[in-house]
Amino acid sequence: MGDNSTDDTAARVQTLRSQLQAASYAYYVLDAPDLPDEVYDRLYRELQDLEVAHPEL
Repeated sequence: MGDNSTDDTAARVQTLRSQLQAASYAYYVLDAPDLPDEVYDRLYRELQDLEVAHPEL
């Protein structure tokens, strides 16, 4: 079992991936964006940073 920090990071990565996937679907498929571009970009950068810092996730 991992430590709490790793578990928290993994949970955050999964949350970000889900949020970004839902936002992309709303934007590209439904043509009804539900997040402002700057919020999407901030979440995407956070996910990128976490993936670089924790490639095992």
